[in-house]
Amino acid sequence: MEDISSNRDALPASEKTENVPDNPNPPESTPPRVKRRLIRNTRINPETSVHLWLTLEPKGSVTPIDTEGLLDCAAQGLFIDAAYVHEKGLKATRLTEPIEVYNVDMTRNEGGDITHMVQARVLYEGHTEEATFHVTSLGGTPVILGLPWLCHHNPDIDWWARTVSMT
Repeated sequence: MEDISSNRDALPASEKTENVPDNPNPPESTPPRVKRRLIRNTRINPETSVHLWLTLEPKGSVTPIDTEGLLDCAAQGLFIDAAYVHEKGLKATRLTEPIEVYNVDMTRNEGGDITHMVQARVLYEGHTEEATFHVTSLGGTPVILGLPWLCHHNPDIDWWARTVSMT
């Protein structure tokens, strides 16, 4: 196999590349397990969250569930409370790799690693979508919709009135 870098001068000027110095701070090797700062512990910050009512249609169930949810711009995913999953008898699927969970203050979440997920259709203000929720301890909050959901849908949020509109 030919070493392309040795033929750099043979390339047309439009295809030549500049020598880039090695990164003095190369990234650390990927840890064997995913580490994410996904949720807060049981303390919810009212400045970054809004309560809303939504409907879940869990995969494999014909009965929709009206539930309280929390829209939280500090959460880094979609989450469902482990006790709520058990109470409602929802089907949870085991993840192939556990996800380590850290709170905003970088302490480990009291619920431990995330090992399961729940798939459900989410209905809110005429909007419907398929979603995957990671199962963890949310301290009594049934469902959290976090920043990825907010970025994807970009709803209108009135932080003073604590209302969310899908526009």
